[in-house]
Amino acid sequence: GYKNFLVLIPTLETGIIVMSNSESIPPQKLAYEIIDIILGKSVDLPKKPISLPIGKAITQQNSENAKELYYKLKINKFDSYDFSEKWLNNLGYDILIRYNFDDAIAIFKLNTQAYPASANTWDSLGDGYFWKGDKENAVKSYKKALAIDPNKTNSINRLKELEKQK
Repeated sequence: GYKNFLVLIPTLETGIIVMSNSESIPPQKLAYEIIDIILGKSVDLPKKPISLPIGKAITQQNSENAKELYYKLKINKFDSYDFSEKWLNNLGYDILIRYNFDDAIAIFKLNTQAYPASANTWDSLGDGYFWKGDKENAVKSYKKALAIDPNKTNSINRLKELEKQK
């Protein structure tokens, strides 16, 4: 959602307002980096979200090419991209809401391979299967999420919903 941050520096007669609708860089971090630039300090450039090239690869090619690109970039350009699990997760949901279930599932699977100990990645894969109508794989994924985090609310609720459908 929308986030704002204000910093006033009276001694420099300067103020900085950062308004954001992005999760990539928190407004506070960006504001303080701007202050560092004003003060003549060096700053590190943020890494690009891995979802950008992977999303482009899926759009222009297919999920298999996107998966190959992911591993290639992870080996050759690791310092250039942010490989946090949230980026593939967000990309998967962006694809899922367009009813492109197979590509969304491919991205969620890739995320479970990159982060197998994350309940969130398995829960998201479960959502991909759930919305595709693949109840068997949805149940497996949600159960895997709950094995990692027994309090994963979405997985608990989805499993209850799937039980009612039997």
